[in-house]
Amino acid sequence: MDAEEAQEHKISVENAVEPKLETTHDATLDDDANPSVKPPPVEGETDAGPHAEVAPAANGDVVMNDAVERHAADEDNAVPGDSLNTLPEAGNDGKEDSETDEDDEDGEEDEDVEDPSVNIKDDLEDILSGDLEFTGAFSFNNTYPTAPNPALSIDGLGTVGLPLSARDAAAIKASSEQAPFGKVDQTIVDKAVRDTWEIDATKVHFENGAWATFMDQTVRDVCQVLGVNFEASKPRCELYKLLLYETGSHFLPHVDTEKVNGMFATIVVILPSRFTGGAVHVRHGDLDKTYDSSEGSLTNTSVLAWYTDVEHEVKAITSGYRLALSFNLVHTTNALRPTLGVSTLPSRLQHVLRSWKQAEASGDAPRKIIYLLSHKYSQAALRGSALKGVDAHLVSILDTIGAQHGIHLGLANLTCTQSGGANDYGERERDGWGRCYYDEDSEDMNDDDVSMCEVDETRVDVENLVDMDGKLIRQRISYELETEVIPEELVDEITSGEYDDQEYEGYQGNYGGTLERFYRRTVLVMWPAWAHFDLVHGAEGFTYACQRIRDSKSSEPTTEETELTEIVLVRANATKSAAVVESVCRAALRWKDLSLWFRAVKACDAERSIATLGEKHIYLAIEAFGFAEVKPCVEHALERDPSNVSTLQFLEKLETWMASQHPELVNDATKDWVAAQRTKRFNALKPVGKDEHKSLTALALKYGGGVDFLENNVLPLIKPTTGSTALLEYAMSLKGEEAIPAETRVRLARDLLATALAKVDFYAAAPVSNTGNNHYSYAYTKPVEEPAQLERAKPYFKALLELGTDDLFSAAVDKLLALSGLAGDVVIRRVKGVLLPLVAYGQEILRTLPGDHSPPALRKLSTTASLLHIRSVLADPRRLGLDDVPPLVQAIAASDKPEESLT
Repeated sequence: MDAEEAQEHKISVENAVEPKLETTHDATLDDDANPSVKPPPVEGETDAGPHAEVAPAANGDVVMNDAVERHAADEDNAVPGDSLNTLPEAGNDGKEDSETDEDDEDGEEDEDVEDPSVNIKDDLEDILSGDLEFTGAFSFNNTYPTAPNPALSIDGLGTVGLPLSARDAAAIKASSEQAPFGKVDQTIVDKAVRDTWEIDATKVHFENGAWATFMDQTVRDVCQVLGVNFEASKPRCELYKLLLYETGSHFLPHVDTEKVNGMFATIVVILPSRFTGGAVHVRHGDLDKTYDSSEGSLTNTSVLAWYTDVEHEVKAITSGYRLALSFNLVHTTNALRPTLGVSTLPSRLQHVLRSWKQAEASGDAPRKIIYLLSHKYSQAALRGSALKGVDAHLVSILDTIGAQHGIHLGLANLTCTQSGGANDYGERERDGWGRCYYDEDSEDMNDDDVSMCEVDETRVDVENLVDMDGKLIRQRISYELETEVIPEELVDEITSGEYDDQEYEGYQGNYGGTLERFYRRTVLVMWPAWAHFDLVHGAEGFTYACQRIRDSKSSEPTTEETELTEIVLVRANATKSAAVVESVCRAALRWKDLSLWFRAVKACDAERSIATLGEKHIYLAIEAFGFAEVKPCVEHALERDPSNVSTLQFLEKLETWMASQHPELVNDATKDWVAAQRTKRFNALKPVGKDEHKSLTALALKYGGGVDFLENNVLPLIKPTTGSTALLEYAMSLKGEEAIPAETRVRLARDLLATALAKVDFYAAAPVSNTGNNHYSYAYTKPVEEPAQLERAKPYFKALLELGTDDLFSAAVDKLLALSGLAGDVVIRRVKGVLLPLVAYGQEILRTLPGDHSPPALRKLSTTASLLHIRSVLADPRRLGLDDVPPLVQAIAASDKPEESLT
């Protein structure tokens, strides 16, 4: 089949693996018990080879014991949109869904992987990039929309029209026999096991010569997928039976036995007819697949094939008629007969994929793997049915094994773009150092004549992710090169080959020509079910899920809302608490689901504080579930909340809310609980937060035990962790707190001011952020200008003077006069910009205070500052400006010995 045909066909194949057929046979259903008896064929559905002789063959099917129904798990293709297929069980092709129920019966999927893979990417690369150790598949499935009409003719009926009509189906049924099956040494009819009509091959003919050509190519397609060397085997495809399935027809699990010498596979061609149901489930060892040919059956010709020792089952037809041709594929040479290959690949791959499936909790597993395929495919051919050669084999086995573990597969375009200086051989030459320069005497060149001088930038984009049916999943996907890409040396491998296209921008002014080269490839994208939602919706997926839940008005959760809720909770953490509380927690209130509410609260750690949980939300939860149910969560929030004020104020508001909105809740029990929570917090106060000092003081005075508690319990917490400016402000607020006796107020304020003064650095430099247009931003320390230093000192002067604490004021002055060791220009700047203005400011404050007291330290500051300034002027008269004279004179007048300063 050429590339064009491949693009039209829907091929999905099952790769061969080590046979591990674990089905148990009833002792009475063993075809080998009497080899002389040849029971009738099963739906030995086979697609006949082109020049196949229409020769009858003996029956040889073995029915597995009893009617054990196996249900295939359907899964919709994962595509973005309002309809969420968020947590599919397995598979990527809507028409080929993996049978996962058997695995669940074993309990393997529920058990933790023993010795799990710890490096998913490297282990997958080791398996997929090495010798895959398989030569083919154990089954084949292909849809041929353009297959010719065989011009089917049946003895006694004549030509049968296709698509099959109900009239012709009735005529075929009237000419058919009930299909039997083999049981030990008997050929019996039991419609509970097999309910099918059959016509022998000797009565069936094909009158369209194009049919033989089609079948010849079909046999080659089957051999290629099954790993059969066509030239060595020279297989003959012989028609075995024509089979008609009507509504209710089925065939329970069974295995085809060799109907003629050399038979190694069965081919079934399903001719155009309208029907539903009838899916074929094939199973070999640990691998299984379900092929549903009903979609498009009215116009399509579908071909199925499998090795003879592959167990298969035909599910019941639910409507219409299914007309099939069953062929035997027979080995005709002396070479070894084709058989299923033996491989350790499935067990190794199963182990890694199961590890990946269960690795979400580790946080280290990749959310996807991007694998570079061997062939390139156009956008139009970006689907599973168009894959060729080793790519088809690789994807087939990944699809088969991966589907059992919820691994999704997709295909995407990869474009590697390299840009840099252009070497156009005429315009740009290399100097002796290998650098490029422009030659003005050269002629213009075509893009194809230009080569890359040096690569300046490389970019790799992965776009147009589609599922195996070619349906778009996401326009662009991001990736982590080191953890999500195989091979890791992706760029080197791609650019070692030929580029696909290049664009040249020639010499412009002072700039040389530039060149962009494009390398286009195709990649396989794999991801586990737990990463499906994020891959489809990207970084916005969590927000999207929360929004959908938040917008819901349902009184009970829908199936979609349940899935969305699980998606949110799996991805919830403390940084997303606001979104979780507003979506899932609110929905839990509406759905009256207390357990979900608790799960959501804990998932996002909303009980770490009252603010995180939300006061209003707590009230709503109490209304929805009752105070007793919500109380443990509230207690955790109160205990963990880092804010003393937040917890104490909440308890105050809770009492008010209960009294006004739910007076039935106001009783001795709730009052005692609130009081106990207050006591608990006051007995274990936490570091005081910024701007909480005043509020905590009021709460401590109101509920904590008064002034003694404030002084002995609250202030010791505030002083060590609070900055100097905040302490200064707090001291002055305490000074005005009328609930505290006057003497105590002064003492407490003085104590806080002493702590603030010990912490302050009047001349400290402050970090200044500097963010420009560069790639990096940084912060650097810039000396604070004197006006800022002055404004920093003024509040201390005011507070200390108003409080009348001469000793503390003296300490502040000493800090300001700590100028030794500084450069002369720095000293004079501080004198002129800070010290002299502070003298004037201090005198201004004193004029507003009662009495005429002037602290000795202020006179000391005046004297020192004026002397330093005068000495500086004497050393360099140019340092004295007209604006300097008034503050200098004022300082001299306020000094201890003004006459000495003037002389």
